[in-house]
Amino acid sequence: MTVEPPSRVAASLAHLRPVADEIVVAVDSRVDPSELASYRDVADRVVRFDFAPPVDRARAWLFSLCSGDWILSIDGDELASVGLVDQLPDLVTARDVQQYAFPRRWLYPDPVTWLAELPWWPDFQVRLVRNDARLVVRSGVHGGIVPMAPARYLETPLYHLDCIMTSADDRIAKARDYEALAPGRIAHGGGSLNHVLYVPEQQGALELRAVPEADRKWIDRLLRELENTPAAAQLPAEVPLAAEGDIEALAAPTVLPDSAYRVDLELFDHDQRMAPGERRPVYLRITNRGSASWPWAWEQEPLIRVSYHWKMLDGEPLVYEGVRSSLPSRLDPGDTQIVPVWVEAPPEEGRYVLEFDLVNEHVRWFESPLVIEMEVAGRSD
Repeated sequence: MTVEPPSRVAASLAHLRPVADEIVVAVDSRVDPSELASYRDVADRVVRFDFAPPVDRARAWLFSLCSGDWILSIDGDELASVGLVDQLPDLVTARDVQQYAFPRRWLYPDPVTWLAELPWWPDFQVRLVRNDARLVVRSGVHGGIVPMAPARYLETPLYHLDCIMTSADDRIAKARDYEALAPGRIAHGGGSLNHVLYVPEQQGALELRAVPEADRKWIDRLLRELENTPAAAQLPAEVPLAAEGDIEALAAPTVLPDSAYRVDLELFDHDQRMAPGERRPVYLRITNRGSASWPWAWEQEPLIRVSYHWKMLDGEPLVYEGVRSSLPSRLDPGDTQIVPVWVEAPPEEGRYVLEFDLVNEHVRWFESPLVIEMEVAGRSD
């Protein structure tokens, strides 16, 4: 997914072509369509999409276009290292891993050195992932792929080209845009994440390390190819523009409308007993009566959880913030699924009121509780 000059991206993808079964490129519609012929020899599929912030909003849609068992996600301002490309054929034969993360090296201030301190290093990125139902993407600023175990963190790097290919003024503008969308985020090591990350010129003396010789030749070759690339001819056929609805349907919303907070909760098991201090799942039948899908992953927004409140029989609150449970799979509007909801009983015997409800973390409760009486007592011998 890229807004970068097609000649540059095509040159970087050419190095992946020998090990890729399929290359899919999603081009920001702000790129001149007449330049897209650069992809003719390296991409199996090229599509266009209308950009709308945040930048990762269209990533889930892009992944849906990929047909392989594994996906290597690489942006237009990145370059895979020699070692990474060499490793790929073996990495995708693994049967005991779901994801791989690679450290990203930010080239600066030229192609022969990279930033070797926080927040630019180590900048591990989950980029090689199985293309299955466990693949989840955050749609917000600095979103990306949700980490999922089992995973491996490797030493072979990706290279980030932004600081050597884009002017400081353009990167300052990018930092301002990102800060407006996701204000107040702190970089590892201190400072405003967006302004530190994209404008290292403003940070004074920084630790730099040399790019290894094999990768330096790789990068030099890329830069030479860009200098010598002739102007591409118009593609013989128009590159299709994705429908906005297709992108929006797969993008995780970061803000839900009031119409999304509608749910039906029903007990699946009716044994309303727990031992003092016991922690066990209570199974609920949950139906999404709202207008938005609810994700299953712990880190995918919106953060929808199932929880509960304990109260005394007279309504006095006992425990307000109960244990959180996630949905076992995505729950679309109108769909129903059985959900194990982990509950921790009060330590003292007695009869209590237990209220189940859904919560969008840091936003609000759904306020559609299922209220039952629960007996807390030890089993008699």
